Amino acid sequence: MISVLFICDTNITLSPLAAAILRRASLDAGIADKLKIQSAGAHPGLSSRPVDRRIIKLCKEKEIPLAETTSREVTSDDVNNFDLLIVMNENNFWHIKSISPQVSSTKLKLFMEYSKQLAIREVPDPLMGDASFEEVYKILLSVCDALLERISKQFSLSPDPAN
Repeated sequence: MISVLFICDTNITLSPLAAAILRRASLDAGIADKLKIQSAGAHPGLSSRPVDRRIIKLCKEKEIPLAETTSREVTSDDVNNFDLLIVMNENNFWHIKSISPQVSSTKLKLFMEYSKQLAIREVPDPLMGDASFEEVYKILLSVCDALLERISKQFSLSPDPAN
């Protein structure tokens, strides 16, 4: 099983939404049983907060199951145990490097590196007013499709013949 951890600042908006979108895409592609997809936050001390109500509402509207409803902090065990660590911005990237300096560049990636069309480096944060929740959803949806394609190729994942 290939494990993917999405990481944003607080784990109440971007990373749980990205995890839900990728989880849904993997279901649609018939490879959900081959992936473990979770999310976490980079900032210490912000664990156990509920996912933002606007993310919960958006997921209900888009009929995307939201697995995580409470935030948690990324740990050094996460860095060691997950196959891919996908961060939403540079601050998250450097936070992971600070808790695990030896993490490889093949494991730790900026989310937007998977974009085929958008020329932005970081995912805009709707909590900071950088974009609306709907705009962020569209960005995450587009990039998660490309990400799933890349993961499928990198790890030779395909649906079971019985599916």
